[in-house]
Amino acid sequence: SDEDKPFMAAPRVTWKGKVINALLTPLDLLRVGWQFQRPIALKRLEERAAAFANMNPGSSKDNAGRSLEDSTWYVEKYNLALDLLNGERLTALGRHLATNGLSNRFLARNRVLREIDEAPECLARPVKSPVFVLGLPRTGTTFLHRLLSLDPATRSPLTYELFDPGLVDPDNYERDRAVRAAAMDAQINTLRSIVPHIDDIHEIRAEESEECILAMGMDLPMIPSTFNPLMRIPDSILEWDVAPVYRNYKQVLQLLAHQRRRHFNVKEDKEDPRWVLKSPAHLGFIRHLRKAFPDAKIIWTHRDPAQSIPSLCSLFRTFGETFSATDLNLRKLGQTCTNFWEMMLRQASDDLEHLGPGDVSHVAYTDTVKDPVGTVKKLYKALNLEYTAEFDGKLNKYVEESNRKRKAAKNAQGGHAAHTYSMEEYGIDESAMRERLSWYYEKFINKDK
Repeated sequence: SDEDKPFMAAPRVTWKGKVINALLTPLDLLRVGWQFQRPIALKRLEERAAAFANMNPGSSKDNAGRSLEDSTWYVEKYNLALDLLNGERLTALGRHLATNGLSNRFLARNRVLREIDEAPECLARPVKSPVFVLGLPRTGTTFLHRLLSLDPATRSPLTYELFDPGLVDPDNYERDRAVRAAAMDAQINTLRSIVPHIDDIHEIRAEESEECILAMGMDLPMIPSTFNPLMRIPDSILEWDVAPVYRNYKQVLQLLAHQRRRHFNVKEDKEDPRWVLKSPAHLGFIRHLRKAFPDAKIIWTHRDPAQSIPSLCSLFRTFGETFSATDLNLRKLGQTCTNFWEMMLRQASDDLEHLGPGDVSHVAYTDTVKDPVGTVKKLYKALNLEYTAEFDGKLNKYVEESNRKRKAAKNAQGGHAAHTYSMEEYGIDESAMRERLSWYYEKFINKDK
């Protein structure tokens, strides 16, 4: 429509991405290869994943008694997500990336199923008092998560571990780490070569702490290729009983703990490090999270939505640019993001009404940025966690190095921030948005002013 014309934007893809797309387009048009078949079908994706894992396509269901609980829960949800994805116009490169990314989730699922089936004793490992960092995307969750991960008493799963939790070389833990990390880095570099601005929005490295959603994506179809279409049906998503997803994610954490204990010959009576975990997607599912992790500590980060919402819009714009064959309607994207994440905020607020003060703590983005170490100290006190001198030293060193890198990056941009965005760019009326989210401002943003 004429109203939308000012907000139509062509995908910002590099020349390399355009060349690769041109080379793949004949294959896509002729539907040569499994990646280019229509429609993108769950059965085909599972068959491909099973072939890579050297398993029968139905083996994950056969192993359900000793492996992941509710191992067929994902079928209905992924079929819904794929129906939505099949309604999108994808570039040849976008289809290739989407089908491979989806297949990789089921490959990871099959390998986890097999490893747990071979070592069912791993499920006896307790997951005690894990800390979950959550909040709207672009509210400092990543920075805070990485700060908390520096505590020697904790462990955070790394990107390559979450993406593919099963060992590829069980007889050599270090070689396995190198192989999986290299494979992860190769995929990250491919994405970076197509949409390099993703690094300005969310820095991702194979051996860096990363979001739970990577592993939960084996069940929950909230992954880059399907997330944008799913955001259009927030009511349906919030009605999902995702308790099976969290039970399965707990088993992934138990498996990761078992792998490390086995490699380092950890004594049976020695407790595992406390898990520090993170994902904005947890916002809508805290009630289900607490069923799987009843003693979990919750940290909710807050930032003025007038800043965080256009910033998160730019993140989901980049998701769209990776796959879309059409110009993006930034105004509709702004409406979709605002609607979806407002509903996630409301659900989180409702869910946390049932938690005690020692189980949940709130953090302002401005505090995390201005005083990272002091913010962490306050969090530890509020959640009754031990803050050690060793942790303090690691924190201060990390913050100093982080500040140096940010200053260098800003100088390289001529003194400007690398990631720029605005509400106007996404057709969001600030006064209307503030009125719409007045309840959130009153409860979480302005409460101490």
